[in-house]
Amino acid sequence: MSIVSLIVEGAQSAILPCSAVLFVPTFGAVLAARSRHLAVAAVAIGAGALGAFVRFADIINLFPGWLIGLCLLAGAMLVWAGERRLIASIAGAALIGLAASQLWEPCVGEHFGRLVTGLPNERLSQLVPFALYFVAVNTPIVLVTAGVAALSDERRRVLEKVVAPFGAAVVVVIGGLALVGQTDQLIARLVAWSI
Repeated sequence: MSIVSLIVEGAQSAILPCSAVLFVPTFGAVLAARSRHLAVAAVAIGAGALGAFVRFADIINLFPGWLIGLCLLAGAMLVWAGERRLIASIAGAALIGLAASQLWEPCVGEHFGRLVTGLPNERLSQLVPFALYFVAVNTPIVLVTAGVAALSDERRRVLEKVVAPFGAAVVVVIGGLALVGQTDQLIARLVAWSI
């Protein structure tokens, strides 16, 4: 399996609806983070990659929906409240990334399909390729975060005042849906639209 092909396949799946459940909560966290966009994006993607890896490697099975919902809600509150506290933002981002990875039903292409099939038997050797695919799927988050970071401080502060409440609301809505068990139908529709 070619690493480049795997990364390209991940980037291609980033634009498919099935990937939205993965990066929309992370996108919400990045928007809600106000001044800590880069740290929140990196931690959310890293925690998401780890969460998805342990799930698909059959180390830990899928969390129940209510726990995913609680993680998203707690993560949104921590990221929002963490404006002045880096540790709160980091903890919230980790919860959001981990929870989103448990909701994710990937659009499996040829290369990722082979990787996931062999994952339970070849865990450690597949960790880096899996993480690279996961980052590629999160290309929209990486691009938005880089764009926000490139803004001048003044423009970024103006943008943050407008989008931070929206970002937190997005995570809260998805968390609420997961908490009451309404994400399965949404995820099924996103996957169906991706085929």
